[in-house]
Amino acid sequence: MEVVKYINSKDYEYEFTKQSDGNILWKGPFENCKFSESFVNPPGGPYIKVGKMLSHIIKSMDFNDIVQGFEKTDGGFLIITNKTILNISNLHQELFAEEYDFMFDSTADSDDRAKGINPMSKEYQLKVAEKRRRLGVSQLSSSGGSIDDSSRELCKEECEARKNNTKTDKTAIINEELSKIRKD
Repeated sequence: MEVVKYINSKDYEYEFTKQSDGNILWKGPFENCKFSESFVNPPGGPYIKVGKMLSHIIKSMDFNDIVQGFEKTDGGFLIITNKTILNISNLHQELFAEEYDFMFDSTADSDDRAKGINPMSKEYQLKVAEKRRRLGVSQLSSSGGSIDDSSRELCKEECEARKNNTKTDKTAIINEELSKIRKD
């Protein structure tokens, strides 16, 4: 198991240990610690909150995980990470929400799509196109629909890798994109 030690500004030592399920056990002195379900902030840091990339906070690329939540444990916290997203459908819906836009179409939007016109804003279309390019999946059709299963296949490969506690060649980009999505 991967372990990283972190010394904060008050010289308190914390230990981060990767668990077999991808979550991270965070141990150390948590007296007078402020916390909720969305953040943990011990005196002197590190301040860790949901949606942040853990490696950016504790400065270890071995912990390139997005924080999803926290569970209080004896002597610390269990950091729930993006590695626990093992459901292909959930990952696909979050990462490729644009493929579900048609579900919220008005009658006019639906008519546009039928004519091959994407009713979404040009700015949104460009943002989606760039994300899909970075992830190496097919672009959307002119009406904004999926043209193949490449995005679902990417999610399937990513979930399989996460179940095996490994990475794909797109894991870092997926984590970046998920982090952006969760900020918005």
